[in-house]
Amino acid sequence: MEVLDLYIELLPQALLDDITTNRCIPFVGAGFSRNANCKNSKSIPDWDGLGQKAATYLKNYAYNGAIEALSCYEEEYSRANLVEMMAKAIHLNEVYPGEAHLSFCRLYFDLICTTNFDFLLETSFAELYSRNGKPYHVVTNEGRLSTYLAEKTTIIKLHGDFNEPQNMVITEKDFDLYINPAFRK
Repeated sequence: MEVLDLYIELLPQALLDDITTNRCIPFVGAGFSRNANCKNSKSIPDWDGLGQKAATYLKNYAYNGAIEALSCYEEEYSRANLVEMMAKAIHLNEVYPGEAHLSFCRLYFDLICTTNFDFLLETSFAELYSRNGKPYHVVTNEGRLSTYLAEKTTIIKLHGDFNEPQNMVITEKDFDLYINPAFRK
């Protein structure tokens, strides 16, 4: 019996109906990546864990949340160093999908929204469907929204990913620009 089968009966029938009729858009956050597998049994931090990791590098800094800590880290060390620290913290090149990712990707959704910077969903789709080709498409920025194709599962990475680190939404400034592009002026 798969992991998914164990939990399906716990879901309310109305939610199951919405999932099976494709009237549900899942929102995948940082906590989901904690279900991944990692070489050497390393743990993967959630969003707050990333902030706490950044804070350990800041002298005389009292932790006051992930966004502030990541913003201070960027200010102190640069965007490139922030992205590099985050990639190391989430073990980007050592992590692979866990059973939760694979089970989730066996479900069908037209659209999946995520704030995760990693590639676990894409890797899960590729691993599961490399032979029979369940198509998926990744949107990482506003400019790619026009490439939305209804016949594919579209993964919208709301905060970008490591392929375009300059467009990742990580810091206070990034969130300000994301919410109101007029701040760019």
